[in-house]
Amino acid sequence: MRVAVISSQRVLGLNHLEDPPEGLEATTLYPSLGEALEAHHETDAHFLLYGPKPGDDGPAFYRCNKPVLAEVRAAGSDLVGELIAIDYDTPGHEAWTAASWDAFAVLLDVAEGKGFARLKQFAAFYLTSRGARWIFRLSHPVPVDQLEGLIGGLIAEFRAAGIPVDDSPAVRSWNQPFRLPFVTRDGVGKTWELPWTSY
Repeated sequence: MRVAVISSQRVLGLNHLEDPPEGLEATTLYPSLGEALEAHHETDAHFLLYGPKPGDDGPAFYRCNKPVLAEVRAAGSDLVGELIAIDYDTPGHEAWTAASWDAFAVLLDVAEGKGFARLKQFAAFYLTSRGARWIFRLSHPVPVDQLEGLIGGLIAEFRAAGIPVDDSPAVRSWNQPFRLPFVTRDGVGKTWELPWTSY
């Protein structure tokens, strides 16, 4: 599956198939996850966990809100996903320091010592300004409503291994966008030029 990217989390999504595209921004479709992750974006780019069912790719794809799913299926198509994103926030959601990085590394070492195999099964891993993100790829795309159960299950595995990843309702939702590693943020600048990316 290609990876859909929006220019910021503020980009509006479709609620109904008849929503006028003039008021919406089409996603940028990257051929692979790696290309989306490695690109240096001049916007606050976020990737989506989902996309159109393979074979149903049209000339443009838009961010989707949950109400549109039933209409997509009634029209004979579907929204599917093959990516899961797991987020870790630093204590107090503070900016990274050498000390917080060391504490995080200890969490990972302890989890690995318990035999938590997921730590070696990710498709991608990167730091965010106040945390970290793992991305996992499923063996095949699944309908997005099934994706939420898989997200919740993986979150539970991380927490059982002693890694207190985010378990808020937002990160369990199939239509939650996630910031890419190399973006340009208002008031922050280009993330690839910031010190925390070197930890």
